[in-house]
Amino acid sequence: MIESVAQILEAFIEIERERLEELKMPHNPTLGEAYEKLIEIGLQDYGVKCFNLDLRVVSGFIEIEGELVKHQIDCMLVVGEGKRYGLTEKYIYDVSKVLIIFEVKKKLTPKEIDKAVTHLSSLTKRCSDYFVKQTDGNELSPDLSVVKNFYAHITSKVSPDTYKDIYCLEPKDQIVLFSLLQDHALPLRIIHSFEGYKTERGLRKAYLDYVENTYNSKEYWRVSVPNLPNLITSGEFAIVKGTGQPYFIQVDGKLIVSASTKGNIARVMLEVIWIKVSRYFKVQLPWGDDLEQETLSPLVRAIPRQEHSAAGWEYRLYHHDLLCADQSLEWKPYVASKFMQEFFMEFLVNGGAIDCTNKSFVNLCRRNDLSREDGLRQLTESLLFAKKNDYMVSVYNHVVMAETSSDCYITHDYKRFQTWCKKYSIKPFVTNFTHI
Repeated sequence: MIESVAQILEAFIEIERERLEELKMPHNPTLGEAYEKLIEIGLQDYGVKCFNLDLRVVSGFIEIEGELVKHQIDCMLVVGEGKRYGLTEKYIYDVSKVLIIFEVKKKLTPKEIDKAVTHLSSLTKRCSDYFVKQTDGNELSPDLSVVKNFYAHITSKVSPDTYKDIYCLEPKDQIVLFSLLQDHALPLRIIHSFEGYKTERGLRKAYLDYVENTYNSKEYWRVSVPNLPNLITSGEFAIVKGTGQPYFIQVDGKLIVSASTKGNIARVMLEVIWIKVSRYFKVQLPWGDDLEQETLSPLVRAIPRQEHSAAGWEYRLYHHDLLCADQSLEWKPYVASKFMQEFFMEFLVNGGAIDCTNKSFVNLCRRNDLSREDGLRQLTESLLFAKKNDYMVSVYNHVVMAETSSDCYITHDYKRFQTWCKKYSIKPFVTNFTHI
């Protein structure tokens, strides 16, 4: 269904944009307001109306602890009824009711990127400070279930069960979990522009220049993992965040916090919006079970580092790694090696946990010409298993291994796997693991 909604939204935006272009508006504030209204109405009527949830798209201000944050919001996706400011069309909402903040631009330039990201990062910092105040004062105990899988993928370790256990982690693991929690708890940030860069390389360079210039000016907080925007669009190109809303991106086991893509921009924006809505209301939205995935080219790699008791993120920038591929790729299940197949069967026999210090695990690795470290790395890089003390356990509650005449696959996404099998007329023999 998301593909159909995206096509309708894209068509609406394009028709209304052409109407605006027909009338040359010399007054820039009015021009800007017209484009903001276009996004506001488009999202309200075509992006979220189909859910029958109390969602609204408005412009106005955010309120934190009864105090207005000074920055005006071009457009925001909110829950319920807010306070109208006088006779204006501006509304005031408590931060807990704000799901997504939009910064709308007619044309994206390096100057506008700096201005928009700075604006949004200032807002995010204010929201972040409030989040920290609530957690430190025990007013809020964040639910770790939304981020625990991503934490396991980044650290190769199982997430703690409760928020208070975060302080038992190593500093570099603390910063991973806390960054993920903030990014998922705070309003998402989207910078949407109608025009701008003619090439994906141009948008990538402008974004990397912003990150480098901000870092060199020592304003590190502006480009911290939680503060980076979740989505930037410019015409047919976009920069997405890779922290799991909805995209989670890794290369060689390292988190890609920013990546670029091209085409299907209305769909990309809807995916970001829908994931926030589904998690806020704890409902399943009609994503469909298609196999199409966006081609994502890495931009910024984020590695958690620790020195003594202090920790932070180290960034590495991808200046030239642009994937010259189609706009989308097809989802495929993970192909299980012989080692992975043998491990999974022993994993089932042992009740869903394997002691990696045990001699039997070392022998399993040796039989497959692997060192113990190489075996552990293969398991964690599959994103299906993680370490819990000395044991290797499943990241997901449900994992299946499926054997065919030629290959063996392992996945946690059984519904999509079934769609893939149906498309290629594959009838595998399936072995299930379910954590109860």
